[in-house]
Amino acid sequence: MMVSHLKPGLPRGAKAGDREIVKELTTFSVPGDPKAWVVEYGAYSTSNEAEFFERQLSYVNEKTLAGMPFLMDYGNSCWVAITEAKIENYPAFYIGTNGTPGQLTTKLVPVPGEPETGVKARFNDEVSTPWRVIMVGDNPGTLIESEIIQNLNDPCAIKDPSWIKPGMCAWDHWWSGEVKMEMPVIRQYIDLASEMGWPYMLVDWQWYGKFNSPEADITKWASQIDMPEIISYAKSKNVKIIVWLYSSDVNRNSAFKTAFPLYSKWGVAGVKIDFMDRDDQQMVNWYLDIIQCAAENQLMVDFHGAYKPDGIIRTWPNMITREGVMGNEYYKFSDKMSPEHNVKLAFTRMLAGQMDYTPGGFLNVTREQWKQQVPALVWNTRTAELSKFVIYESPLTVVCDHPDNILNQPGADFLKIVPTVWDDIKFLGGYPGEWVAIAKRSGDKWFIGVMNNSVGKSIDIAFDFLPAGNYEAEVWSDTKNSDKEPKELKKSVIKIKQGSPLKVTMAKNGGFVAVIRKI
Repeated sequence: MMVSHLKPGLPRGAKAGDREIVKELTTFSVPGDPKAWVVEYGAYSTSNEAEFFERQLSYVNEKTLAGMPFLMDYGNSCWVAITEAKIENYPAFYIGTNGTPGQLTTKLVPVPGEPETGVKARFNDEVSTPWRVIMVGDNPGTLIESEIIQNLNDPCAIKDPSWIKPGMCAWDHWWSGEVKMEMPVIRQYIDLASEMGWPYMLVDWQWYGKFNSPEADITKWASQIDMPEIISYAKSKNVKIIVWLYSSDVNRNSAFKTAFPLYSKWGVAGVKIDFMDRDDQQMVNWYLDIIQCAAENQLMVDFHGAYKPDGIIRTWPNMITREGVMGNEYYKFSDKMSPEHNVKLAFTRMLAGQMDYTPGGFLNVTREQWKQQVPALVWNTRTAELSKFVIYESPLTVVCDHPDNILNQPGADFLKIVPTVWDDIKFLGGYPGEWVAIAKRSGDKWFIGVMNNSVGKSIDIAFDFLPAGNYEAEVWSDTKNSDKEPKELKKSVIKIKQGSPLKVTMAKNGGFVAVIRKI
């Protein structure tokens, strides 16, 4: 892995804060015309939610605003990805060219109100740029397994982080139906979390009434609900509450400085803050203010409408996850959520770190059956949906579907046992847009997740990473009928040996999961 870190030695300004950066000249000289996976957001103000498309590098030009991470396949066992780490008091960057073939350049996000050619950063005596990271490996799995992004950040700044508890979370969101902000509905989702053994339930928008308006008050709950009763009921079920907030309501008159101590007093476990859709210098600094204030009040933070991770979770582990990904919510209103897209995420967006994709869509249909509707349909098999819980990285994993669609359904038992944090990770094979297989260890158990694209196939999984011995695997797999009935799966227990491969057959849009224990 290669990294670069710059500290501009600019002369002292006449007064504090009057020095400015209008352009960064960092350039990546990339020989040849390798295959690249390019995500374009179209503007600097973005939620970082779009598809990664396979292109030749020559596709990128002066007008391109390509997001990070930027993956390239050179062939001959050489894979390269570009991204950044530890963004502090500085804007994020996007990739384009300077007009010279093979010269990729950093395009910094302007300060709000400035034109594209205007000021990108304002500072006092000195400023450190983020790490410019070039990840290099002989296969894409080397990049997936790497922890370099987090390791380029400072050690944990929280003296005792033991209150930060990862885990699964139920979610009363419009994705699974036009959920109303009513007490019986909230109790139903708390009951789901309790029955599944999940530690959290997320109370989403409208809990404090009208949002994104000057009248919004994030310290008071809407008239039709009773927040103390919600928190008390959840506690009786061994569940903690996370609350949703609109970013403008959080920021207005620094409302979070009053609200966060109050939430801590209520017994709220964390906040989900939405609709920032920016990664300029001011917004980067705002993120840090939010994270630090939340940490002071023992609150976890889940950012939505967010920019890509930069490894800050190492320094501030209460920043437990963030979105910045075209995730499951798009099944509700878009036909872009192809199995190819889902496979590519493991090789591209996930290289930057945690992503709150919100998996768990259990209304699985074929591509031909899929349509935009409420409740939302998911066009992959049930086992493909289960594989997202292993493959995608998110210490707080928010499950999208309705209790009636999950409880006692095939595969729900897997969601009772799958962890959200891991002790080790092994890439088992795959290619962006084709398939991906990953093994992750939690204690003495290994969890396997395999995700397929829209063409059925069989692959061999090697267990060379296991210590010598005999093992038992609990398996959830596609059936011969899963092409037509995507909800259908087969559960079985098989014996495996270290070093002996296992053939896995997946339906189109299919997948596979397993839990391996030593006998």
